[in-house]
Amino acid sequence: VSQSRYPRAKPEHNSRLNQLLALENAKTYLNTLLGRKSEITFEVETSITLRKDLNLEQLKQKAASSNANLSYLKKDILVSELALKEIRSGFYPRLVGNAGYNYARSTNQASFIQLNQNTGLNLGLSLGWTVFDGLNLRRKIRTAQLGIVNQKLFLENSLIETESAVSFAYRKYFQNSASPFTARPKPTATPSPS
Repeated sequence: VSQSRYPRAKPEHNSRLNQLLALENAKTYLNTLLGRKSEITFEVETSITLRKDLNLEQLKQKAASSNANLSYLKKDILVSELALKEIRSGFYPRLVGNAGYNYARSTNQASFIQLNQNTGLNLGLSLGWTVFDGLNLRRKIRTAQLGIVNQKLFLENSLIETESAVSFAYRKYFQNSASPFTARPKPTATPSPS
């Protein structure tokens, strides 16, 4: 083995390590896209069987239903709608209940009454209604409504982006399946002059 071959072996080894790291990162990213835990391991198949029975609309529906980002945005809209209902409840009267129990005991050796003990249960209700708050409640309602509209637009935009990504991948899949893969010849190593 010549010494000139050793310096080339180290970059090739580093390149292989970088490729293995890139493969592991790609697997983690794929697990994230599929909505699975990133620790799930799998092996990559070396043979690819192309399917001709794929339906674009079914793929779009499946992508929309299983996309974690879209489901997060839908839940966020529901939470914002509940917050809007909570804000609107400011127009209604409030009924607040309270209860308490008191126990007091005092002993005194020097006075005429040596023992004094008080016990009691306290119950109460209070009714409140905000008559005028400087139109702050209406401003909060409008702000919450605008937030919901913005979130719905963002969800619609994300859905369009997801569908376009699926359409792009679908077209690319069938474009690549129409032209078969061609095997590339391996480069041959030329002996170095010694």
